[in-house]
Amino acid sequence: MVMANKEHLAILRQGVEVWNQWRKDNPNLIPELDEANLEKIGFYEINFAGANLRQANFSEAHLKRANFKRANLKRATFMHTFLKGANFSEAHLNEAFFAGANLSKAKFIKANLRDTDFSGAFLSGADLSEANLYGASLNGARVNAANLSDTCLIKAELMRVEALSTNFARATLTGACIQDWNVNNITRLNNIECDYIYLRQGQQERRPSSGNFALGEFTRRYLEYLLGTANSNTSRQSC
Repeated sequence: MVMANKEHLAILRQGVEVWNQWRKDNPNLIPELDEANLEKIGFYEINFAGANLRQANFSEAHLKRANFKRANLKRATFMHTFLKGANFSEAHLNEAFFAGANLSKAKFIKANLRDTDFSGAFLSGADLSEANLYGASLNGARVNAANLSDTCLIKAELMRVEALSTNFARATLTGACIQDWNVNNITRLNNIECDYIYLRQGQQERRPSSGNFALGEFTRRYLEYLLGTANSNTSRQSC
């Protein structure tokens, strides 16, 4: 089993300034920090780009604007980690754990997020465009004003997700569960690809109950529902 390189770990523990300078001085060297225990560290703008960080533990760490671009973070743990503005673009994050993390304005452009757990995470303003979220869990997450355009959300769990003013344009939602998701009439659902959806956890209440949605039918149905809800609320307020 691959473990963290002791020399690399020792340099990291000297702080951000020393680490980032070491990265500049050794641009072709790949940091080996697999399985490193980095709980509660405070590394503002740390450069982990391209690093091997498989199964590393960053729980409760403070990593504002950290650079994880193209890093290998398979099964890494970021529980309750502060990652505002962090860059995970093109990173490998399959089966990573972000429960309760603050990821506001973070970038996950073209990242591999297959089976990743974002339960209860704060992703408002984040950019997940073109990311692979196949089978990911966003249950209870807040993704308000986030960009999920062109994302793969096949079989993803979106139960109780708060997605006000979120951009889902051209996303693929086939087989996703949208139980109690919270969207509004500013949420962009145009050109979504969706053969079928589930309204209840455990692949229950399939829509349509048999066969598949016609091209554009999912978007049309939910836009009609949202507009109807908005108009109903306006009428009640005017009474």
